[in-house]
Amino acid sequence: MSDTDPQADIRVALKEGEEEYRKRERSFMMYRIRKSPLSMIGIAIVMVFILIAIAAPLICPPNQPDPFRMPKTFSRLPLPPSKEHPFGTTGPVTYGDVFYGVIWGTRYSLMLAFSITAICFSVGLMVGVIAGYYGGLIDDILMRIVDLFYSLPWLVVMMVILIALGKRGFWTMVIAYSILAWPGYSRIVRGEVLRVKNELYVEAAKAIGLTDLQIILRHVLPNSIYTVVIMASMRLGTIVLSTSSLGFLGLGFNPGTAEWGIIISEGRNWLLQGSWWIAVFPGIFIFFFVLGWQLLGDAFRDILDPKSRRGV
Repeated sequence: MSDTDPQADIRVALKEGEEEYRKRERSFMMYRIRKSPLSMIGIAIVMVFILIAIAAPLICPPNQPDPFRMPKTFSRLPLPPSKEHPFGTTGPVTYGDVFYGVIWGTRYSLMLAFSITAICFSVGLMVGVIAGYYGGLIDDILMRIVDLFYSLPWLVVMMVILIALGKRGFWTMVIAYSILAWPGYSRIVRGEVLRVKNELYVEAAKAIGLTDLQIILRHVLPNSIYTVVIMASMRLGTIVLSTSSLGFLGLGFNPGTAEWGIIISEGRNWLLQGSWWIAVFPGIFIFFFVLGWQLLGDAFRDILDPKSRRGV
């Protein structure tokens, strides 16, 4: 090491130590994933849905001009599953093909889940880091805003927002859902930042003169983001469950959209007439989609939980 610049030597030592620590963490995570049956099942289920979403144009040629509108098959009653319509049709009023709806609905649901998660994750991360790192009055103001959002009745406010936005569609749902969902991320991030900012390596980074931004990006975020990543992975499934529930209630999406909740809503009136396929097939897709992300999130939680790491 150099005798002329001790601060540079400290920076190099800190960087080398962090890189070695992260390398060991990645190796440990991969080992735990391979040893966890639930994580492998979750990964397999999620990968199947991702492959279906990617291959949707090959499985079902897109309906032009809007591929997320189910093609119409006119009939007096819903048609049962057949060679031409593997999952049957919805019948009046939308006359949609259920197989097309669930395949393109997979892509639609993944797009919804990732878009909402990206917005909530980004906003929640920013608010949580600022509140936790700086504390004081800034923390009080930001957390009171978070508490205000938590106090709102979720379903009622969601309905009001969707009605106020007026136009139904993908981005209407993304905006409405994101407005209410980001506070959960910020509270988790704040708690982790409060824990990390008092660690010795953060104090050492302050001592050698790093700026707040450098400390946050290099030391605080990489060591406090794991919990919120687990939360995000588990919420990907619940987001789709929630948006499908809103679609079932007739909120946010137009009839005939290739979205699982809308299809189930269209099939509820036909259940007593024996047209079970309209609700059952999209319901199966929702079940396994949520299950896959929950299993994957549980696996990540077990991998990163300090108690499980110590064998407690």
